Amino acid sequence: MERNANAYYELVAATVEAFNERIQYDQLTQDDDYSDALHEVVDGMVPHYYSDIFTVMAADGISHEFDDSGLIPDTKDVTRILQARIYEALYIDVQDDSDVVWFEENEEDDE
Repeated sequence: MERNANAYYELVAATVEAFNERIQYDQLTQDDDYSDALHEVVDGMVPHYYSDIFTVMAADGISHEFDDSGLIPDTKDVTRILQARIYEALYIDVQDDSDVVWFEENEEDDE
């Protein structure tokens, strides 16, 4: 099996795309509280299959260290720990991504 160095970047791009769809559907602006929507999108994008989890963690762009040690699950199951790390990294990186497109009302809709 060959290493996919871009697996994490591809996951971030797919998650940003899903978040953009959610933003438009919920009509979220940058000033709205979008944390629940972002959580739901990110949670749905975290891989579940062992091969996908390990492929993402072996890719460039993601560190194995948690930024917030409080997010480390109380388990010895490595895959659950890695999923939590992927979730944390995605939540931060999608939130900061420049490709996020916020909802803007059309002036025609106001009339």
